[in-house]
Amino acid sequence: MHKSTWSPSAPRASHGDGSYFWNANRKLWTYVREGPRDPATGKRRQIRVTCAHPKALRTRIDPTRIPPVVKTRLQAKMTAKIAELERTGWMPSNASPVLSDWLDRWLETIKKPRLKPKTYANYVGPCNASIKPTLGAMRLKDIQPADIRRMLNWIIADQPTPDGRIRKARSAATAATAFTILDLALADAVREGLLASNPCERTRRISAEGRETIPFTPAEARRILELEPDPMLHLMWGLLLALGMRQGELLAILAPSLVLREVTDADGARRTTHCIVVMWELQRLKDPHWRPGLKHVDLGDGWWLLEVKSKAGNRILPLPRELDDELTAYMATHQAGTHGLLFHDQGRPIGADWQRDRWRDACTRAGLDYRKPHSARHFAATELDRANLPEGIRTDLMGHADIGVTEAVYTHRDVSRLLEGTQAVEDSLRSAVTPDDITPTPAEDVERRKRRFSSRRIRAWDGTAPMGEWDSIKAAAESLVKRGKGSPSGVMATLQNINKALRRQGTAYGWTWEYAD
Repeated sequence: MHKSTWSPSAPRASHGDGSYFWNANRKLWTYVREGPRDPATGKRRQIRVTCAHPKALRTRIDPTRIPPVVKTRLQAKMTAKIAELERTGWMPSNASPVLSDWLDRWLETIKKPRLKPKTYANYVGPCNASIKPTLGAMRLKDIQPADIRRMLNWIIADQPTPDGRIRKARSAATAATAFTILDLALADAVREGLLASNPCERTRRISAEGRETIPFTPAEARRILELEPDPMLHLMWGLLLALGMRQGELLAILAPSLVLREVTDADGARRTTHCIVVMWELQRLKDPHWRPGLKHVDLGDGWWLLEVKSKAGNRILPLPRELDDELTAYMATHQAGTHGLLFHDQGRPIGADWQRDRWRDACTRAGLDYRKPHSARHFAATELDRANLPEGIRTDLMGHADIGVTEAVYTHRDVSRLLEGTQAVEDSLRSAVTPDDITPTPAEDVERRKRRFSSRRIRAWDGTAPMGEWDSIKAAAESLVKRGKGSPSGVMATLQNINKALRRQGTAYGWTWEYAD
């Protein structure tokens, strides 16, 4: 315990200004002010700063009288400490915080406890590279939509650097990511009572279309497998393409994750097959942190097994017959690596870069343009859709909680499936033709004359296409117009969309349409 000397004759400060006293044991002047009560316990908390007695005056220390120079120093220290406590959120402040300080506090106290290490790093990078250099010095209350647009323009334009170089413009996707993170940070500031409204909600979001992932065709996927000579890589590519596993999930397969289950084939035959229990993903982390409750296993040398990204990602994947036979043969000739890893490089875990290089070689060997390993996941989702499997089966296999993700991101339609839809509509139209002898009511006749459906026809120029392929679409559109089921402009838009779909598939014949009286 430190013994302090208090003087009853020392003048009392005004209420709220704090107290000064001489600590005889530590030989320091101390300035104490009341802080906010502990929100958890309600106990009082104090803010303390100290300062040494001036050397020139140490021979005549009067504990009842603080030297003016010491008092000035203590007050400056107290002001700086309170500002720091307000910046970090330890005590409330009437002043709006600076965005840079709020981002640091937001990342450390709100996002970090909830995110995996790599996901957290994806938040820190844009904050430091894009948001702080442009808006970091502004107070939250002063940020306006014009400032946010200035940040976005700064990101997508070339910028000079302090060393005289030019920082090349970033993509619109980078700007969109920065906008999203700023939006989240300011939304949490509103929830914390630091900001009245979120200016991002009043700012038009930048348009950033990502690169479209083109899935492999079944023939291309087959060629990759047929030309792969390495047994381990052949099995890896088979699992990626057939099961649609994520890279981290594939590289984290452990021997205990492979279980045997009795299943019934499509032909009714009973057999036993291996199933992969997807529980982990493999990551290499330099300075990991763990959110509460996140399961993780240390494999050494910075390699970690982390539980999969969501509950939906924790799933079981039964192997089809050929893949099951291949896995059985592989396990009979290859030993497991560290901690039972199925795929390894001389016992050590395999990283995504190592796998990506081998995948690039496989694409080159098959005579294909390089596509990311993740494109195999798109291939699997597209083939599941082509097989007309129920939504529940598709989401369970892909590890998605929502079919919307499977549909919007991973499933790619072809024009043949679209033709099935248009054919179904045409069949319905042909089976429900309105009899010509039905006399319209006067009101219907006026409306029909007004819209001039009865006098309009579709004319088509057919470049090289057999008319049989065009007749069904043309007849369906004419029937719609005749029966008043759609406006001419609406039918025209439908035909144009069909033409666009055909052109994307490389099967358009140069058809054009117009309405004529």
